[in-house]
Amino acid sequence: MDAVVASLAALSGDEQLKEAAVLLRTHDVEELLNNINPAGSTIAYLYLLPHSQAEPDVVIHRCKRVIAEGDERQIKTVPGEFAAVCNLLLSKLLASQNSISGIRYFVRAIKIIRPSPEHLTPMHPQLLLLCLKNKCYHIAKEILKDVIYDVSPEQTRVTPLDLLLYSYYGGLALVGLKEYQRAIDFFQMGFTAPAVSLSAVMLECYNKYILVSLIHQGKVDPNPPYSTPIFLRHFEAGSHVYREFAEVFGTHDVNRVRQFIETHHEFFLTQKTLGLAKQALTALYKQKIQQHTQTFLTLTLRDMAESVHLSSADEAEHLVLGMVEDGLVQAKINQLDGMVSFQGEGSSTEFSPALVDHLNAQIRETMSLTMKLRSIDESIILSTTTHKKAAHGGGPTRITSKELEEYGGMDTWDPSDTA
Repeated sequence: MDAVVASLAALSGDEQLKEAAVLLRTHDVEELLNNINPAGSTIAYLYLLPHSQAEPDVVIHRCKRVIAEGDERQIKTVPGEFAAVCNLLLSKLLASQNSISGIRYFVRAIKIIRPSPEHLTPMHPQLLLLCLKNKCYHIAKEILKDVIYDVSPEQTRVTPLDLLLYSYYGGLALVGLKEYQRAIDFFQMGFTAPAVSLSAVMLECYNKYILVSLIHQGKVDPNPPYSTPIFLRHFEAGSHVYREFAEVFGTHDVNRVRQFIETHHEFFLTQKTLGLAKQALTALYKQKIQQHTQTFLTLTLRDMAESVHLSSADEAEHLVLGMVEDGLVQAKINQLDGMVSFQGEGSSTEFSPALVDHLNAQIRETMSLTMKLRSIDESIILSTTTHKKAAHGGGPTRITSKELEEYGGMDTWDPSDTA
């Protein structure tokens, strides 16, 4: 075995891959994996690992080891084998009781395989999924800081499913971080993606888009004109309850909205969207209270609770305090008589240094994005591959439910955890 391992380490690239295929037929795969050094023979190790029938803990350890110790140059030459090992690690972690232990390895996997921070990889949605399951939103926030502009299937083996799941899991993570506007953008990116058939991911993105839109802006914007035709034709069948909820919400009748949630409690619970539905109801309460700031200078907590249909003055106090903390209203509460005094928002037009720096950063980011979009537009116009696909009717890849189930499914996170 020592001679086999030594000869394998002396090979590189395609030669090492071909030799690994031969060894798989002539030697025991477990013995090979126990003796091969993943740092020196990374390609062979990546090729052999998915064929292992060892215990899950052993497979997890081997996957982590090759991601941590593997030679980056060798990994970049076999992105397909590397993606297969990451898929294997994800499946084993999801079935274990310690999936959080794999997060740092997927962070490293992304850094290894992506050509630049602007490229999407198959490991992006995998990392976000693990962050959601373990409520590690701070790590998700770091990966979501990188704005994705590009995909490179040849270098990373990224697929259309990876893009959709990145939109979905990224949106969920942003809801957990309470960055609702970005979450809306992510969900919209998911259900407007080009497609030849309606996928489960697109439908889930749209359902979450409705709920988060109600929470953040109190309404649901019309579907963008660039939405894919297949989505516009078939989305109503899978989203009718959410669309009805948006219509009821649009009446601004607290009692009707609360009754709708109670009537469809089991549906929301099964869909794991009960938490978001309740947050939408809370958002409606906040809208009602904000309207009071335009009408009253003072108001008792008891009167406020009655006017917005809250159950008690204590609940009204809790809600007002939360709104003050979030900067939604300026008010003071007299604890002796339960009187709320609403204050003006002030008329200062001075720009603080922090605000100026923020505006300058936004301007620079906008200019950079404009230049990048111009560059992408020029590359598309000049791309012979794009013209060939258009001439031959090439279209988006169809995503089947089987592929989604193999990935790990969508039933992974309950938004009520962040309520």
